[in-house]
Amino acid sequence: LEVSKDGVVNLTLNHFVPGYVHKEELSKRCEEAVKSVSGISEVLFHWQEVQGSTRATTSTESGLNNVCHVIGVSSCKGGVGKTTVAVNLACALAQRGLKVGILDADVYGPSLPTLLQPIDRAVRRSTNNPKFVLPLQVKDVPNLSMLSFGHVNPNAGAPGAGGKEAAIMRGPLASKVLNQLLLATDWGKMDYLIIDMPPGTGDIQITLTQSVQMSGAVVVTTPHRLALVDAAKGVAMFDQVNVPVISVVENMAYFVCRHGEKYFPFGCGGKEKLLAELSKQSSAEGD
Repeated sequence: LEVSKDGVVNLTLNHFVPGYVHKEELSKRCEEAVKSVSGISEVLFHWQEVQGSTRATTSTESGLNNVCHVIGVSSCKGGVGKTTVAVNLACALAQRGLKVGILDADVYGPSLPTLLQPIDRAVRRSTNNPKFVLPLQVKDVPNLSMLSFGHVNPNAGAPGAGGKEAAIMRGPLASKVLNQLLLATDWGKMDYLIIDMPPGTGDIQITLTQSVQMSGAVVVTTPHRLALVDAAKGVAMFDQVNVPVISVVENMAYFVCRHGEKYFPFGCGGKEKLLAELSKQSSAEGD
């Protein structure tokens, strides 16, 4: 903030969220606030997008060094549409002109190759570092790249590589495979990396939260009681590893019939009850 003798204010605003869509509204409110001060004649705005750099916590050489934000999409309960939410989130961000990547972290059941088609399916070595591979560019979605265990060459030597055979491996090996996909991929300069996490709170989840500093997490659930119970466990897991939960998405909440009426097959209010319970627990822990 700089103020000249003739009452002209030069105001620099920093925002840490790539693709921030409320800049005009924020500028207007700031201008009104500054001009309410006596002696101010004009306000000049300068936007500076300050991007943090996501650093891997377990490796000095990482393909994440130029990634600004890593967002985990989790559910803890399978079959709630988590991968669909992750893909839609990644596509929506890319359509805003942001550079986005999506990693399928479900080594045992990779779904990303089914939902998104690459321009070229071959996984190639990076020209910047021969130890790294390049993510695949998504067809018909500019600025979006992806990688999954289902894209790995079936002859790579890892059980289940390519997604056609069963990935029969213990937790430590699965964690090693995930680390290679996450850290040994040259993601390049990127605004957001969306990680489609597998269900549960086991080895893969622990590996992810220990390997990279996540900016936040999105927890997906349905209104069904069974899904809500596991969603609460997911929120608790992120709380324990100090990853903020930025949203709880209630998927498959209703459908609209051909007559225009809404039907709620799993009932209503499940998400609200979950959030109220989590808020109550948080208040109790604060006391």
